[in-house]
Amino acid sequence: MDEMADLSKENNEEGFLEGLFDAAALCLMKQKPDYWDKKKHKKEGTEEYIGGYSEEFEEAADLPTVHHIIRVWGGVDVNDPKLIAAATDLLDRSGTN
Repeated sequence: MDEMADLSKENNEEGFLEGLFDAAALCLMKQKPDYWDKKKHKKEGTEEYIGGYSEEFEEAADLPTVHHIIRVWGGVDVNDPKLIAAATDLLDRSGTN
């Protein structure tokens, strides 16, 4: 999943939300190819691009829908209190929160 590799660097709220939307659009890429923009993000330090969600996906999906897509396709409940606590603890220990 090279498309998602650079998204792990995001640690702010906007970057996190963009990462969620990218993940959900990636899940639907085969069923709805117009939801995936192959040139959304430019790889840092290169002339290469990686994909991301398209404007069509942004117009069609809201945050609860994105959470549902990730929960169904990826098996991850992003609203799980244990997951949120673990992520917060990890950010606190890494000094990025």
